[in-house]
Amino acid sequence: MSGIALVLHQRGVSVSGSDLKQSHYVREVVEAGIEVFIGHEAKHIDAIKPDVVVISSAIPESNPELIRARELGCEVWPRAKMLAALGRGREEIAVAGTHGKTTTSSMISSMLDHMGCDPAFLIGGIVEEYGTNGRDGKGGYFVCEADESDGSFLYLTPSIAVVTNIEADHLDHYGNLANVEKTFCKFMDLVGDAGCIVINGDSKHLVDLAHSTGRRVVTYGFNDSCDYVCRELQAEPVGVACATSVDTVGTSANAVSTATASSADPTDINFDEHRDAINNRMTITMSSGEQVNVVLSANPGRHNISNATAVIATADVLGLDVHKAAAALSQFKGAHRRFTHVGEVGGITVVDDYGHHPTEIEATLAAAKSLHFKRIVTCFQPHRYSRTQALARQFGSAFDDADVLFVTDVFAAGEMPIPGISGKTIVEAVKQYGHVDDVSFIPIHHGLLDKLCEVCKPGDLLITQGAGDITILGPDFIEAMQERLTATSANTVFAEKGVCATKDANASKGATV
Repeated sequence: MSGIALVLHQRGVSVSGSDLKQSHYVREVVEAGIEVFIGHEAKHIDAIKPDVVVISSAIPESNPELIRARELGCEVWPRAKMLAALGRGREEIAVAGTHGKTTTSSMISSMLDHMGCDPAFLIGGIVEEYGTNGRDGKGGYFVCEADESDGSFLYLTPSIAVVTNIEADHLDHYGNLANVEKTFCKFMDLVGDAGCIVINGDSKHLVDLAHSTGRRVVTYGFNDSCDYVCRELQAEPVGVACATSVDTVGTSANAVSTATASSADPTDINFDEHRDAINNRMTITMSSGEQVNVVLSANPGRHNISNATAVIATADVLGLDVHKAAAALSQFKGAHRRFTHVGEVGGITVVDDYGHHPTEIEATLAAAKSLHFKRIVTCFQPHRYSRTQALARQFGSAFDDADVLFVTDVFAAGEMPIPGISGKTIVEAVKQYGHVDDVSFIPIHHGLLDKLCEVCKPGDLLITQGAGDITILGPDFIEAMQERLTATSANTVFAEKGVCATKDANASKGATV
């Protein structure tokens, strides 16, 4: 929503908005000169008298601003309808899928920008190198993240539809996987006769769904039958700093070795050096037989190798030079809250990740495991009661690469509680189906910070995981641990546990505000 406001503002449209509380996104649009009301009240609509009111899928019919807008006869548009309007007149590239759409759409935007195409983009997360999720470029491309959560992505009219995967999610809206798949088929059909579907070919069922539309389909993935195949993966050992250069097959890789895996001590290597452990070099073989070398240095993990392959496939469909596209992609700095480095304290590295579906969690922890930290400590905040209930079994085995797991209370995201469903539901599932010995339930504002201060040790990787306000925990932990370390080194009279407990209380107050 903030990205839409920014792009409209950049196009000279008079824009205002409202949100329930302050956030980075609110501050960004205010700094751009857009009026934002905090809280939802009917008087905001009376004050502005807008022609069009754009709402997100999180806004219920009972919202006072929505009710007042309808009373005044204002046009009410879902987010995706405005996305479609903003993309009109440009070549629209829409990225959909249960997982990976934010990162993939960010990669495509970055790639096009570094190739000098100056695309407009609207994405559900911040693109790190630009510090924003929306920008109105002057080029001929419009890149958007297509949100399937309520089916409103069917307003879009993409020239290229990229689909990363389809799984059972948002079942509060769809009811079952079959309905999810039917809606995705309708989305893919929107590309029309002249368009193209770029689809993850590692799922035959997904490919069959795409072909059922009768549209042009190209596939990407690890499967040899794909049109764009990632045939070679090479993860450099811990401590190897890989140059982000891209050459055609047979040319120099320009890697610079700084340490060997055996000599690396996790307590002595910073996060960037750890992340070099999976600074992946990949060779993509196209259906023509031509090969492209890519170095991917941001957002680690096998899943992001797949996402990068989708980007090269998209570049080729657009008629761009794939080798220049690969070179541009190597400059991608990542998507915010996608394995984002928060900081380090006392030899403990803190990372924040948005993933909240079992498949996303598995991918994040697999990437974390390859970084060779001593332990992985994960704090997971379930997102929505309906998802927790529907996917409890899958959550049970999603955390197997974690050494220590803390599960918090559920972030409701506007849902009403479901009796018997809580963070404890996932803890019970992990104990039944998973392989994490140290797992416990602790509400986020009732002792979790204090417990982390006791449990985390030098050499650990702490991951705050989830789509809710779990993101505040990382900075609070760093501050609390730093105070603890300072108090200890200064031989103060304060007990270490007391320092952490004080910070926990302050963190709770901050979250309430």
